[in-house]
Amino acid sequence: SVWVCVCVECDRDLVMWCIAIALLICCDIVTSVAGVEREGYVGVFGKDLHLVPPLNGEVFVGERNLLATIQKQEDQLTALDQELASQKQLVVALQDALVQQAKHFALAQQSLVNQLAVHQLFTTNGPQVVDPNSLAGYDSSLALSSTGNPIISYHEAATSDLRIAICGDITCTSVLLRVLDSEGNVGRGSSLALTSDDRPVVSYFDATTQSLKLVVCNNLNCLTGVGTVLVNGITNGYASLALTSSDEYPVASYFDTTNSDLNLVVCDDGHCSNPTTYTIDSAGDVGLFSSLVLTSTDNPVISYFDGTNSDLKLAVCGDGPCSSPVIRTLDSDGLVGTHTSLALTPNEHPVISYHEATNDDLKVAICQDKTCSRFLIRTVDSKGQVGVYTSVRLTVTNHPIISYVDTSNGDLKLAVCKDSTCSTSTIHTLDSSGDVGYFTSLVLTSDGYPITSYYDNTQQVLKLTGGPIVATI
Repeated sequence: SVWVCVCVECDRDLVMWCIAIALLICCDIVTSVAGVEREGYVGVFGKDLHLVPPLNGEVFVGERNLLATIQKQEDQLTALDQELASQKQLVVALQDALVQQAKHFALAQQSLVNQLAVHQLFTTNGPQVVDPNSLAGYDSSLALSSTGNPIISYHEAATSDLRIAICGDITCTSVLLRVLDSEGNVGRGSSLALTSDDRPVVSYFDATTQSLKLVVCNNLNCLTGVGTVLVNGITNGYASLALTSSDEYPVASYFDTTNSDLNLVVCDDGHCSNPTTYTIDSAGDVGLFSSLVLTSTDNPVISYFDGTNSDLKLAVCGDGPCSSPVIRTLDSDGLVGTHTSLALTPNEHPVISYHEATNDDLKVAICQDKTCSRFLIRTVDSKGQVGVYTSVRLTVTNHPIISYVDTSNGDLKLAVCKDSTCSTSTIHTLDSSGDVGYFTSLVLTSDGYPITSYYDNTQQVLKLTGGPIVATI
C-alpha cells in the first residue's frame, strides 16, 4: 500500500510527525493500528493532522506505543536542553569569577609594588625621629591623612604639653610640630581621630585639673582649635576616641576613677559642647586599657581590662548610648587583658590584641560573630617579656597585624598573622637600636603597608618606622 504525507501551512514538528508515521507504516514496522486497517494516508493541513488511522488512534511498533516513545524522547530532549542551559550559566559564572580573580591579583600585585616603593623609603632613611625634643613621644596616637601622610598626637613630658606632628610625606622626613595645649600638666593618654577633611581631633588627660579634655582643630595644620572639657573629676584620663560616621561627632571610652567603672562619653556636635556620659560596666574595678571602635551604624564596641578579676572583657553596644550592652569575659586565664587594642572585620567581628601579665605574652582574641559569643584565643608571641603597648590592625584579608614592645630586649616588634585566626604568625623586629618600642600606634596604608609610631626610651624622642611588606592575598 502507498501512504502519502501531505503538509500545507504546517510547522516543522507536524511535518516530522507525518513523515515518521508514513515511513513506519510503509516499511512494515508498524505491527498494529488501533481500530483501522493498514491502508490509508497521513495528511497535515494547516495545523490539523489527519491520519488513517485517526489522529487519536494508537500506533504500536512491536510492543511499544509510538506516541509514548516519541513523548519520552521529547522529554529527554527537554531535560537535555535544561541541563545545557544550566551548564551555560555555570560557565558564565566561572568566567565572571575568573575575571574578578584576575582583577584581585592585579590589585594585589599593584599593592605589593606600592608597598615596595614605600618600604624602600623607610629602608633608606631608617626609623625616623619625628620630634627630637627631649621626652617627646609618650602615648602616641597615629592616623593617616587622606594623602597618606602620618599625623601623630603625643605627650611631651619635659614641658608637660600635648603636641601634634603633621608629616609632609609618608616617612615624615619633613614635619610640622604644634603645641595643642600647654596649660598645666596635659597630654597623657592622647587619642587621635581625623575628620573627613583631615582635621585632627584629640582626646587627652589634664592632670592639673583632673579632667578628660578634647581639642578639635579647625584645619589640617591645626593653626587654631577649640578645646572642651569632656569629663571632670578623674585621675586617669586614658581614653579611646572615635568619630561617628554620620556626623563626625566625638565618642570616647574611659575609666571612671571615682566609681571604678567603664564609661562612655557621647558628643552631640562636632566640638562636643554638651557631652553626655554613660556607664557601660560597673561590675567591680573595670574599664582600664579601653579601646573603642564604632560599627557601621555608630554603635560602640569596647575592649577593656577587668581589674577585679584580672580578665579581658568586651562590651558590644546595640545603640549609640550603649543602653543595653552585651558584656563578655573573653580571657580569664591568669592576669590578662591589659594594653588592649581593638579592630573590627568588615563583618564587624571584634579582634583584640592584649597582654597577658602572668607569662608576659602577647595574645589575640578572634571573635567569630558580632557579639563574640564564639571566639578563639591565640598566643602570638611568648619569647621573653613581650606584648605591652599593643596596637592591632587588619589586612584586607582580615589577617591581624600587631605592633608591641619586647621589653626583654628593648625592641619594637610587629607580629603578622598568616591567616584570619592567627593560627601562625611571623615576628619582625622593626627597631632594636637601644630601648625602643613604647607607646606604639599602628596604621596600614591604603596598600596595606604597616607604619608605626613609638617612643625611643634611649634617645627619649618620638619615632616613626615602616615595614615589613605584607601580602594582600
